Amino acid sequence: MKSFYPVIMTDKVTETADFYVEKLDFEKTFEMDWYVSLKKGYYELAVLDCNHDTVPENKRGKKTSDLILNFEVNDAKFLYEKLVVDQKLPPLLGIKDEEFGQRHFIIKDPNGIMIDIIEEIEPSEEFKKHYM
Repeated sequence: MKSFYPVIMTDKVTETADFYVEKLDFEKTFEMDWYVSLKKGYYELAVLDCNHDTVPENKRGKKTSDLILNFEVNDAKFLYEKLVVDQKLPPLLGIKDEEFGQRHFIIKDPNGIMIDIIEEIEPSEEFKKHYM
């Protein structure tokens, strides 16, 4: 396998791509009105018009929903301040520390796709035994 990346099917191609560029520092590597490739380091994400001919006919018009994209970061508190406090993105879940070893918060993109910003922290003794 050379690559693996999620594709968000939407009717808001430009707005969605711009969100990931402006809020999460992705760069556009290919752009048309119906498809945008995004990259940040080794990580890729694509945005596709859900009505485009490349989508199988019986799936056209269906938008990506009920999805969580996890972004592991070095400092979740810093990004919480930047995105929620400074840029006023409404959190779906405020920043919190979890017993299983995460500090995280959840926001959403223009499609309602949840974005979980995660920093690994020390898990509680109870959860340590579950790690391999």
